[in-house]
Amino acid sequence: MTIASIDLGTNTILLLIAKLDFKNKKIHVIFEDQKIPRIGEGLKPGSPISKNKEKRLLDILEFYKNLANHYQCEHILVTATNAFRIASNSDYLVKKISKMFNLKVNIISGEEEAELTFLGCTSEIELDTNVAVIDIGGGSTEIVLGKNRKIIASKSLPLGVVSLTENYFSNDPPNEEEILVIRSTINKELQNLIGKKLKFDKIIAVAGTPTTLACIKKGTISYNEALIEGDLLTQSDLENFINQLAVMNSVEIKNKFKSVVDGREDVLLAGTMLLFEVMNFFKATELVVSTKGVRYGAIYELFF
Repeated sequence: MTIASIDLGTNTILLLIAKLDFKNKKIHVIFEDQKIPRIGEGLKPGSPISKNKEKRLLDILEFYKNLANHYQCEHILVTATNAFRIASNSDYLVKKISKMFNLKVNIISGEEEAELTFLGCTSEIELDTNVAVIDIGGGSTEIVLGKNRKIIASKSLPLGVVSLTENYFSNDPPNEEEILVIRSTINKELQNLIGKKLKFDKIIAVAGTPTTLACIKKGTISYNEALIEGDLLTQSDLENFINQLAVMNSVEIKNKFKSVVDGREDVLLAGTMLLFEVMNFFKATELVVSTKGVRYGAIYELFF
């Protein structure tokens, strides 16, 4: 069976087309793609996703629906996260997407997002491994603590790379005071997180911030999932990235790191700071980068 799974994120929309191996409960990737329309740009709870962003969203979905048809996918899963959770026009968009493309959009809660992320990136890990999974999105961050592939606890934090950047960085690059405020904001939210004293064999980081940083560390100028899946980022790596990014504006970041940062050049610093503070919170010295997440978890939940 061939499946398409689409993740409608606040910053990024991701497509996975895969063949399912029911006997071994595995996903074999055929094709993957991502676009960065940032549908959650300027979005506040109770405000609408803008007409401009709506058009970009629909254009991408049309493109992805055509790709799914090309690969003869039997099912197309569409999972929407924080932007759809908080937008006032979510119902309208869900109906429009259904009418235009015959696609059912599943808007999931922060807790469900955490669970699908955990499922997506731990499905092939040794059964006795204790894991903390961190998914830094555009509008929220999900942290899941699990043992033997079962979730012990999860928390969705109202901190994302887009929302943090828009709410706390007025300057480009940000000034010292803005950096201190964002760090304080992150740590205040983390104090409410359960599981601080739990011990984990592995911390896995998902989404655009860790994967982009892993690409930069590798020296690649374009995104390459196969090259970075399972790579390590240390606390020292993140500290060095923060020191670099904090003194560069968005144009300089894009010029230095090329296409690998396209669509993330202005939010990469906030994401790196968030990842660094989470590592500090868990007293972790390194983390494992995963290119998997909600789009994988949606398949595992439904079919395996």
